[in-house]
Amino acid sequence: MIITIANQKGGVGKTTTVVNLSTALASINKKVLIIDMDPQYNSSMSFDSYNSDLSIYKVFSNTIDINDAIQKSQIPNLDVISACEDLAAAEYELADDENRNFLLKNYISNLKQSYDYIFIDTPPTLGLLTISSLTASNEVLIPVQCEFFALEGLSKLIKTIDAVKHNLNPHLKYTKEQYLKALLLNNEFNKALEISRKLFYQDSYNEVYAETYLDLLFINSKLIEVEELFFNLLKSSQENLIVKLLDYYSNLTVKNLDFLSEALFQSASQFPNNTSIQNLSKNYLK
Repeated sequence: MIITIANQKGGVGKTTTVVNLSTALASINKKVLIIDMDPQYNSSMSFDSYNSDLSIYKVFSNTIDINDAIQKSQIPNLDVISACEDLAAAEYELADDENRNFLLKNYISNLKQSYDYIFIDTPPTLGLLTISSLTASNEVLIPVQCEFFALEGLSKLIKTIDAVKHNLNPHLKYTKEQYLKALLLNNEFNKALEISRKLFYQDSYNEVYAETYLDLLFINSKLIEVEELFFNLLKSSQENLIVKLLDYYSNLTVKNLDFLSEALFQSASQFPNNTSIQNLSKNYLK
C-alpha cells in the first residue's frame, strides 16, 4: 500500500501524520518505508535519517540507485529515503522530461513488494513533487485543520487529485469520509457545521462540501437548516443530494417531521423518473 500525505497548505500536520502512522505500524511488525519528498526534509530529520548524499534527489538525478538510498531508522521495521534542499530544484531540472510525473512511480515499482506500507511526505505545494507522489500512490490522506481558509483550499487540492486520477493514475483513491473525519477531529461540531455550510453555498454545491454539510447536519439535527438546504437543492435540481437527505430523514425513528411529507411530495412531483425518490415517497406517505 502506497499512501501520499498531501495538502498544499503548510502546518496542517502532514509530517506529523507520516511520522506517527509509520511508527505505529512499524510497532505492530509492519514493514514501513517513508519517502520524504519535501525539500524541508522534516520526516527525514525525525528519524535522524537526513543524508543529502542518499536522498531521493540523487535517485532522480541518476546518481545512485533507489535501493542504495534506503536507510534504516532507529525504529525496527521502519526505513527512510531522505529528502534534501536540492529537491526543490527538481521541478525545474525535470521540466523537459516527458515522464517526469511517473518518475517516482517507476523508481519505487520494485520496492512495494518489500513493504506493507510506503508513506510519501509531500511539500506544501501542488507542483511536480506532489503530482509525482500522487501518481505513484494507491491512496491519498489529507490532513486538514478545522479552519475556514484551510478548508477553502481543500477544493483546489481535490480538483488536483481528480485530475491526477483522470489523467495519470486511475487507481488513486481518496474518500470524502477522510474530509469529514478531519473536520470532526477536535469535536467542534458547530464550528465544523458553520464552515462547511459557508463552503457549500459559496462553491455552487460542490459535491465534497455537500456530502460533508449533510453529514454534519445529520449529526447536529438542525432541522431549520435542513429545510433551507432541501429547498435550495430542489431549486437547483440536485437529485443525488435530495435522495441522500430524504433517505436519511425518512428512516429516522421519529416520524412526522414537519417538513418531510411536503419535501417528499414536492420531490416526487419534480422528479417523476427518479426511482429512489418515488419509492421513498410512496413508502413514507402510504
